[in-house]
Amino acid sequence: MPFYQYDSEEHRERADAVLTRLGKFVVAFERISAGMRSCICCAFTREGLKNQGLCQALINGKAAAGVREALGSIFTELRDQDEADRACVKNLLGRIASLAEKRNTLLHAEWHLNYDYEGATDDFLAFAMKLGSSQKHGAYFEGMDVNVIRLEELIREALEIQVLVDRLGTCLNQRGLKVSDMLSRPL
Repeated sequence: MPFYQYDSEEHRERADAVLTRLGKFVVAFERISAGMRSCICCAFTREGLKNQGLCQALINGKAAAGVREALGSIFTELRDQDEADRACVKNLLGRIASLAEKRNTLLHAEWHLNYDYEGATDDFLAFAMKLGSSQKHGAYFEGMDVNVIRLEELIREALEIQVLVDRLGTCLNQRGLKVSDMLSRPL
């Protein structure tokens, strides 16, 4: 027996389309995390580290937020980067943080794929609800309407960021490339 009882085969297909894109988004985000890890190792190698195992020991197992923070800190310590380079990397890391927040809301949400609600349209709309609590506010939830179009936008954003992280890695791997120039090129 399926977890959700769908109203029809079309309803199941639409729900599957949303979930398939959610999976694509999650994988695209994980590629960003892998790219950030690679950037860190490139920076260490460029600064003279010969044992890549030391770099891996430091960053393996860290969640995206820890890797992002480490990359930002390490980049700031590189002596051959100017303020324009630092500003571009700061902007990139901000985009990653924003995307990570959306990813975490979606990934850790309670999903509603088969609820009937007033004002429903032909466009299949799922609802992702992340529950939480805090000492200051008590119990709360963050809700997000999710459809194929919204997930496609998130996938596109993740792919754009992945290209920029790869460009940053290229700059860290090859001396003489200007980070701000590489990151400001059209996608």
